Amino acid sequence: MKPELITSRVALTAGMKGGTGKSTLSVLLAANRRSRGRRVAVFDADANVGTTFLTLRDPTKSEADQDCLESAVRFDLRDPDEAPQILRPLDIGADLSIVDMPGGSIGALESVFGSEYANGLEELGHITHASGRRITVLHMITNDRSTAASFDGFMDGFGDSADYVAVHNRGLVRRGEELTTWNSSQTRQRFLEFGGREIELPAIPPVLLTNGLRGLVFPDVNEGIYAGHLRFLFNKEFAEQITQVEEWL
Repeated sequence: MKPELITSRVALTAGMKGGTGKSTLSVLLAANRRSRGRRVAVFDADANVGTTFLTLRDPTKSEADQDCLESAVRFDLRDPDEAPQILRPLDIGADLSIVDMPGGSIGALESVFGSEYANGLEELGHITHASGRRITVLHMITNDRSTAASFDGFMDGFGDSADYVAVHNRGLVRRGEELTTWNSSQTRQRFLEFGGREIELPAIPPVLLTNGLRGLVFPDVNEGIYAGHLRFLFNKEFAEQITQVEEWL
């Protein structure tokens, strides 16, 4: 179900659990696309943690004055009163809207349009499609078996109304170790049949995390030749990975 003309993308960064790199991916993707002149909106749907929001926010402005197109805004997808804000990207004139999802957020998404006659993810896919936009699900991959169940939930809900990217976080895998649980799963086979693609989130040099994720994307954080060059090399490698799914972002 692909529209003839896709005006923009809505990228959902997802994962079964916290700590898999969703926020890191969201921050890096936003910085990468903005550095290339793209009009990018960023929404942190995990307001209670708010890592993406706190990293990209403008410290000179109050939370109420943050601009999703210049910094980031946040809401709580798990709060029934705030969950409908997942539709905000459809009202923003952005080339790309990035939504950093809470871990295990399938149930919260389903509840947005939850009823006996509607599946929340399916409805979100239809509405996004009708607006001339298309969803890209970027799902963090770990060796935990719950990863496959989470990914299956997104594919069951969105079907062919979305494109799927499996993101291997190299920082969570020891050198030489393979993601055997994912690689041998029926979910991965189904994912490939959907035309899914796999990329890597490069391992982050520890010195760049001295001041949190801001050190990855803001040159005035972790200053110095050494940190600056590590930042350059890391972002270069990340950009090479994103190139593999360029048309989906």
